[in-house]
Amino acid sequence: MSSSAESLKIKGNENFKKGDYVAALDQYSRAIAQDPQGITYYSNRAACYIKLEKWEQSINDCSHGLELKGDSKTRVKLLWRKGLAQRKLGLLQQARQSLEAALEIDADNSTVKEEINGLIWDEKKAQRKSKGRLLQVDTKLKAKSKSIETLQQVPVTIVDTLPKELKQLFTKTEETATSKMTLTPKAANSVPGVVAPTPRSEPPRPVPSKPSVSKLYIPTGPFTIQTMMFLLRTPPAQLPQLFSFLYGLDPAKFARIFGQAGVESEVLDLVLDAAIYQNDQFADKATWALKTNSLLTALSTCARFDIAKIFISSSKLEQLLKLFELVDPAVGAALVKTYSS
Repeated sequence: MSSSAESLKIKGNENFKKGDYVAALDQYSRAIAQDPQGITYYSNRAACYIKLEKWEQSINDCSHGLELKGDSKTRVKLLWRKGLAQRKLGLLQQARQSLEAALEIDADNSTVKEEINGLIWDEKKAQRKSKGRLLQVDTKLKAKSKSIETLQQVPVTIVDTLPKELKQLFTKTEETATSKMTLTPKAANSVPGVVAPTPRSEPPRPVPSKPSVSKLYIPTGPFTIQTMMFLLRTPPAQLPQLFSFLYGLDPAKFARIFGQAGVESEVLDLVLDAAIYQNDQFADKATWALKTNSLLTALSTCARFDIAKIFISSSKLEQLLKLFELVDPAVGAALVKTYSS
């Protein structure tokens, strides 16, 4: 183990704690250059990549670190971080393999267990989406098959000559065309069988207005984690309705709703979006601040919050802080500190 590499790691740890992940990444990279066999340096750099949402790079560092010799604690961290990054990329099967390998080393690791609970939720969501797509395709195929079955054959009769009435009509039309005469309405009325067009006096048809946004559908019955999964797929046009609905929920029930599976980063992001949007809807900003603090504080007590908050958008937290600075700066600062990773 190189002493200079260890010094770089210590500096990297200090920058990581400060939230300066780019600087920490540089320190760990330099430590790896000094000591390519240092498994801890790869593990720490993988953590930086996760903070920066560079999932592929994190997986690469974890894979490389796992090829090196190291203590079981570091190997569990590498497997956990690898599984986390794989999950974020939607590689659910690979993520499960990594996390289960971590549990084989440390069966009582609560952090890995929490990540597996989140993975189970993702797997259920993927299954629902897959079933929905299959149902949609099956419905289209059935409709197409039904339309084909109802097609009827239309008899076609082949003729060599035009009927007498049509032949006379075409003869008159050709004579009129060859005369190259422009008929005025008065002249047109004097021609047998020809009626002059009348000027259109009715006003133009108004342009139809844009269709109104349909009402947000919320599954009936108790509000559960499955209900939240359903609402996460709300179309953008209906989000204002969803934000208003979320602000009507009882925060005290969040712990029961999310249970052992815990809260996901997508839920945290959704509630932050709701908080920012609802600020304009509340005439009394103090009421908005009170309600927002209640919602976000309740979510922070749910299982897996410490993992989920890693992926929260920092720009949203900055927006939230600015809104609170106009109402209650101390509460806003405390919330942002809680939600910052």
